[in-house]
Amino acid sequence: MAGGSTANGAALEQSTCASGANQQWMVV
Repeated sequence: MAGGSTANGAALEQSTCASGANQQWMVV
C-alpha cells in the first residue's frame, strides 16, 4: 500500500492485494 504513481501502485497492489478496489482507491 505504499507507492507514488497510479501505474506503479496499481501494479504492485494488483500482485499483492486485489486488482480493482486498490486501483480505484488509488485513482480516487
